[in-house]
Amino acid sequence: MFQIFDFAEDEFPNTYEGWRQTVHPEDLAKAETDLTEALESLESFHSSFRIIHKSDKSVHYIEAHAHIVRDEDGHAVEVFGVNWDITESKLAEKEREDLQIQRSHSQRLETIGTMAGGLAHDLNNILTPIMGHSDMILEDKSLPDYLREDAEAISTGALRAREIIEKILSFSQKKEKKRGTVFVQALIKEAVSLLKPAIPSRIQLDLDVDGDCPPSLPMPRRSMS
Repeated sequence: MFQIFDFAEDEFPNTYEGWRQTVHPEDLAKAETDLTEALESLESFHSSFRIIHKSDKSVHYIEAHAHIVRDEDGHAVEVFGVNWDITESKLAEKEREDLQIQRSHSQRLETIGTMAGGLAHDLNNILTPIMGHSDMILEDKSLPDYLREDAEAISTGALRAREIIEKILSFSQKKEKKRGTVFVQALIKEAVSLLKPAIPSRIQLDLDVDGDCPPSLPMPRRSMS
């Protein structure tokens, strides 16, 4: 008992307060509730809680079973029982749970990757005629300027969508893509051109982009743990 609780025999007071001081603060309320219910229901005391060893501050899991001795009037006068240090089994159980969570997460990612691959192929089939017809329209030399701008916007948007689809396919196939420089000016202008048809006519967008801004290198995505 003294070894489990990390106490010398002359250091451990055999009192309720002495036991109370050994229980982990986060588990104290539950342990006291278990004891109170045992006292009130005339049942034995069963509980599990953590303790902190004073020598190295390590946390240990304890399972306690105790019998409550009562006087002739039913009042509790003494509690005696056994305590088991179940730390190893608790840590092994937690490790199994963590592995199961990792396995489930991996399976979900695999499912998402499969769905993403199918979705990307379907979107590619939709984009192919859009890109083909927009290119055919742009080949018309007599096309008015306002229609040409619309056709160019359609073609640009379709190209951006195809780039996104390639990223989805790259994710689904678990392929690493090389990073490259990005011209932010072009991305901003493209985003604004795609945004204009979706905003009310009363809203005016004024674009001021520094043309001398050098290209940037995107930061790699950090993996989530």
